[in-house]
Amino acid sequence: MVSFREGKTLCDCIISLGISDIDLFDSLHIFDPSLFTETPLINLDIQNKNIRYGEVNIITPDKSSLSELTYEFLVAIYKEPLSAEYATLLLSGIIEQTDGFKPPRTNADTLLAASELTRLGARQDEAFALSSPRTPLALVQLFGRASVRSKIDHERHIIWSFLTSEDFE
Repeated sequence: MVSFREGKTLCDCIISLGISDIDLFDSLHIFDPSLFTETPLINLDIQNKNIRYGEVNIITPDKSSLSELTYEFLVAIYKEPLSAEYATLLLSGIIEQTDGFKPPRTNADTLLAASELTRLGARQDEAFALSSPRTPLALVQLFGRASVRSKIDHERHIIWSFLTSEDFE
């Protein structure tokens, strides 16, 4: 259960996903440092470079993706099956991190997790759509600027646009 309110952060446990070093939070200055010393921390990661800073550290570099590890963690701690929505999101993460189940990141455990997520109701078409490459925002913005400044020459069948160097910044 998650709730939001202003004031001191109160929680029963912190679960960090894919954060190799807790000191990364120090530079953000958005959390009270005592939060990390007074609250139990579960550290999930697939990176060898993780410094194992949690009270519980589940570091498995043999996993194909953090989504695969997260799925296995959730199955271990929850008695109820995941919803189709969560299963779809986790499947999307696996697809993204394995580049559509391509080797060498994909192994039998990866395919088993994907199969189990599908069995839980994950929508494969939606998962693939969520994991497909997206056009970077800067490129979309540049295209928008070019579109606004475009002119069509119907006689010569030409469309042209005027962009400045500031548009590329």
